[in-house]
Amino acid sequence: MTKERDELPTGFFRALVDHLSDLVIVIDARGGIRFASDAGITGAPRGTLAAPDPADQAASFFDLIHPDDRRLVDEAITDALGQPGPAVPIELRAAGRTGWRTLELVAGNLLDDPEVHGVLVAVRDISRRRHLVSEESAGAERLRALLDAAGDLTLLTDAQQVIRYSSIVSTRILGVEADRLVGQPLGSVIQIESQPVLADAWDRLLRAPEDRVACDLKVTRADGTSGILAASLTNFLGDPAVAGVAVAARDVTEARRAESLLEEFGQQFEHSPHGLARVDDEGRFHEVNQTLRSLTGRDDAALAVSTLAGIVHPADVEVVRDFLLAPNETAPVDVRVVRPDGQEIWTRLTATMVRLAPNGQHMLSVQIDDINDHRRLAETLRERNTALAYRATHDGLTGLPNRQLFVDRLGHALDRSLRHRSTVAVLFCDLDHFKVINDSFGHAVGDQLLMAVADEMGRAVRPGDTISRFGGDEFVVLAEDLEGPAAAEVLATRLLSTMTQPLVVEGQQVDMTMSIGVAVASGVDEPSALIDAADTAMYRAKRAGRSCYRVASTEDRDGA
Repeated sequence: MTKERDELPTGFFRALVDHLSDLVIVIDARGGIRFASDAGITGAPRGTLAAPDPADQAASFFDLIHPDDRRLVDEAITDALGQPGPAVPIELRAAGRTGWRTLELVAGNLLDDPEVHGVLVAVRDISRRRHLVSEESAGAERLRALLDAAGDLTLLTDAQQVIRYSSIVSTRILGVEADRLVGQPLGSVIQIESQPVLADAWDRLLRAPEDRVACDLKVTRADGTSGILAASLTNFLGDPAVAGVAVAARDVTEARRAESLLEEFGQQFEHSPHGLARVDDEGRFHEVNQTLRSLTGRDDAALAVSTLAGIVHPADVEVVRDFLLAPNETAPVDVRVVRPDGQEIWTRLTATMVRLAPNGQHMLSVQIDDINDHRRLAETLRERNTALAYRATHDGLTGLPNRQLFVDRLGHALDRSLRHRSTVAVLFCDLDHFKVINDSFGHAVGDQLLMAVADEMGRAVRPGDTISRFGGDEFVVLAEDLEGPAAAEVLATRLLSTMTQPLVVEGQQVDMTMSIGVAVASGVDEPSALIDAADTAMYRAKRAGRSCYRVASTEDRDGA
């Protein structure tokens, strides 16, 4: 091998070095540049004559070094000149085409080597490596921040149950800082009576690694108090990126204590004002209290052969099944219980506890409350609110939309007309000599007449038009999607024709006419301006002799 190497020409090695991704510079004992490879780090394209002289090539690189890092490079080369052998690599910044790059520089003293006789400086671009490391570190920090902000405690253990990671939630739940938990056995925070539970859960987790195992574990906090954690264990031992078991634990101490008290005091269960039952995961009743028997109209024997889904309305069966599938994750649900006599009672189901029975079956404690009165009250309130909302936007006498609702509809109609380039018109209708009729026949007859006029106008307008009573004897019509301004006049003529025949009110014939002002939207009108223009045109119709219509003019719009 030595002989073959000696026979290779010098140009072979120079070409080989020039094709390395590293920049190689050789500096003699006086600091002169003997050689510089063409690595492209300096920015000059490979194979060009941009810097044919080694000194120029090296100078191009040194000019790119960040000012703050030049002293560091000088010291590294000076140290290399003073002692043989390779030096410790240093990192520095150098200018690149898109910003500062991170480079690694190693200087080695080869002055005693007769073939080199200089300091060998190798420079490598490690920007991408640093970027990848930075991204990976940032991702890990984001994940750590999410776990630390969560409400649950997160732990990661190895196959021997030694804790490798803990979120800072441990301080709140256990009173122990996360760093102090790392390296400790998982069992060190578990009470003795829960050790078999943990062992069983761990065994199931290893036998069925694809399953998530949940269990309650009693723990001892740093202050000596006891707590209960609802733990969920997931096996990631086969995942090389994790290589551990993840434990998510929630503090359920108070909830479990309340459930325990409920179990201990059987009398409280039996005489509770709430309907209470213990059912299995298929909804079969195992224990019920007096309130539930009364609510469902069934005794213990009847409920023992029934299921929760079997006593509710058929339309609510799926709701009950979903409730039983994930009771801990389901909010209270409202269903109708059907009594044997067919009576339907609205009830609210709430899961209060899930536990494992001695036979291994999950048992669910359910609270079933009668909310019939609550729903009736809510329905009454809804109906009352609906009625109030209707009265706020409709005329109390005729049931027609009032001014507020009319203005709102007109605003929307004007917006639509701008988008679809359609025609919108407002027809302001005022009954002629209505005061005389009120004075002659009385207000009761006047009210009947107003309702009769509203009915007649309803038959005259198109199905999509809006008739509104503004008060007194004023009616206003909103017509949109007209074929053009002339169509508004056709509608006005049709409204006038409804008044050609006497109206019969309480057996009396009453002659009635109306005056109408028509205003067609120009495309940029405000609702109030269009109404005022139609009102002004209506008064012109009054002055013209009544029982006619007038179209709003430019003067009417300016005056409005």
